[in-house]
Amino acid sequence: MTQQTPHAVLLQEGRRGDDAQLQALADALGWPHTRVRVRRSLVRVALDRLTASLGLPGDREAVARVGPPWPDAVFVIGGRSIGLARHVRRRSGGRTRIVALGRPWAPLDQPDLVITTPQYKLPADANVVHNHLPLNTLDPARLAAGAAAWRPRVADLPGPCVTVLLGGNSSTHVFDAATARRLAALASERAGELGGSVLACGSPRTPAAAVEAFAAALTVPNRVIPWRPDAADNPLAGFVALGERLLVTGESASMVAETLRTGKPVETVELPLRRRAAVVTKHLPHVIERLGLGRPCAGLSAALTRRGLWVPPRDLGRVHEALAAAGGPTAEVPAEDVARACAAVRALIAAPREAAGPADASVRPAA
Repeated sequence: MTQQTPHAVLLQEGRRGDDAQLQALADALGWPHTRVRVRRSLVRVALDRLTASLGLPGDREAVARVGPPWPDAVFVIGGRSIGLARHVRRRSGGRTRIVALGRPWAPLDQPDLVITTPQYKLPADANVVHNHLPLNTLDPARLAAGAAAWRPRVADLPGPCVTVLLGGNSSTHVFDAATARRLAALASERAGELGGSVLACGSPRTPAAAVEAFAAALTVPNRVIPWRPDAADNPLAGFVALGERLLVTGESASMVAETLRTGKPVETVELPLRRRAAVVTKHLPHVIERLGLGRPCAGLSAALTRRGLWVPPRDLGRVHEALAAAGGPTAEVPAEDVARACAAVRALIAAPREAAGPADASVRPAA
């Protein structure tokens, strides 16, 4: 057992939301940690995985950036770093544990612990912890700075304000003008209930036509800021801090998590599914159930996922279903998620090294 405070290495790949989750876990644990930026091409990823599976030496230069001295844990997210993390674990003689967030895009017994969320549909294996939401959070200092910067700029608007965070198109969802107008009607209604106004900002994924339709359909005083890549300051943190209530589009689980962790009332609005996504996540499962094949197909999917031979399509609807089952989107849900994740990681590190291989049964999924 590690007697001193454990040390973690965060293998960050440059994706802001993913890197933020790794950082949030390390911060919640309160452990000293080192951030290592990794850039792995698909060829390098394939070589990492092949050599790790065969027990052959991997990318020595990349491994040397992690240790020695070897950390107690390596935190990864996504599939590009799992092979490198396995090389680190092998070089450390099993001292280093691998904690994967989201889905590892690999057999589930390769990480020592997986902390996942409903949209990835991973099976309830012994080393898989199921949370409701990602671990993303908005830094309180960033919120305070944003509020100070934007409060004078919206001082002409009547308060209190309803803040709307506009998401956008994704591989599974579409944000069209009709949806934008419906969202504007809801935002106007909520602001009208408070006798206030609307603050709204777009994101890199928000179509310009959707922003224009949203702004045109508002019936209360408002300030709508589209996203611009060359903008000197992003209003998101300021608008979140200044909003009495928050409205967010639900195609981004990370955005839902960030807003819920502010402790403010949050209402999510689901965007329409793209046709292909609707077929895969809604219509096809319904047909399978009607044919009486639901249980065997679910078992086959779990077995293939467990072996890394199948990656279930992402289904954000499952996140909203899980939140509803937990009593709705409240601040307690993400707080419980963080506590659950930290408890699982601490239990993993506390387990005897010789008893904790890739499929260590000492970490149990939370209900």
